[in-house]
Amino acid sequence: MYLLPDAATLEAILAVADHGGMAAAARATGRTQQSISVRIAQAEKALGLALFSRSARGCTPTARGEEVLQILRRYQQASNACANDLARLLNPVLRIAASHTVAEYDLPRWVHGQVRVLQANSAQAQELLISDSVDLAFVEGKSIRPELESMVIASDELCVVVPEDHPWGESISAEEFAKVPMVMREQGSGTREVLEAAAQALHIRLATPAAEFASLASQARAVLALGVPGVIPVRTLSPGLRRVQVQGLDLRRDIRAVWKGELAPEAAALLRTATEGSAGRLD
Repeated sequence: MYLLPDAATLEAILAVADHGGMAAAARATGRTQQSISVRIAQAEKALGLALFSRSARGCTPTARGEEVLQILRRYQQASNACANDLARLLNPVLRIAASHTVAEYDLPRWVHGQVRVLQANSAQAQELLISDSVDLAFVEGKSIRPELESMVIASDELCVVVPEDHPWGESISAEEFAKVPMVMREQGSGTREVLEAAAQALHIRLATPAAEFASLASQARAVLALGVPGVIPVRTLSPGLRRVQVQGLDLRRDIRAVWKGELAPEAAALLRTATEGSAGRLD
């Protein structure tokens, strides 16, 4: 007897377990409650055991059902991994998640062949790797998830910028810098993480942001429009903005390649190109 459920039944079982009832599972999967109920009943008959205890409050896994659910979750993960491997074999498009700076300034020089690039901040890029949505990521943050592999491929530097007519001089103290609301990247971005770590190292607390943006271009435009400081990569400094030195504030950062498990050949080739092409520094 074949005990492993088909894809639709597997989805139904796990949805009931995750959402605590047939009705909630139906809403989550876009199926009817009757369809969910029938599939659960068929699975229980095939397995010869009750997966869930039913009550007016919903469905709770039985002791044996909990053991089966653990096996089925591993089965789902393995099935997804096989599907991804097969898709890559039949259509070898390299899927990359990259920070906005790397995506806009570096990847065009590095990539060869078919690629699909998703712009994401450092936290989002790592989530995409963990969910097997991308093959390789390039991030700027300091924090790397423990289940991922990483290596530093280059470094660059952030700088504090203001509109050209801003009253700040060429250099200010860290304390003066920290008092002023500024344009920042969103939480989860490598730029924000590096800035906050640099401020913490000087034991200063940054003011609440004047605005938060998820792209380099929007951030630069906001600095000009609002007339407030911002922090951007040195190599993205644009007309209308000037750099201000903040005494003691270290805004150097590492650019890291991040991946999960064994690298696909296409990803390994891109990693070599990125490492050789950057020569340790991105300017």
